Amino acid sequence: MRDQPPLGAAAIGTLFFGLLKRDWTFEDSMLLTIWVAVGLLVATFAAAFLLPLRARDEQDTVH
Repeated sequence: MRDQPPLGAAAIGTLFFGLLKRDWTFEDSMLLTIWVAVGLLVATFAAAFLLPLRARDEQDTVH
């Protein structure tokens, strides 16, 4: 779990600099990167509603 935020930042950075390497303008690269980041935030927000409202009781869990 602790390693995931740096991986996300690395993926966004790789996208941005990869677009620059393919001769995209700075503005176009930044715009697409921002929209990808916003899309990931929206997906994360939507996925939060798939979580259960309450935790299971300990007696219901199987170890």
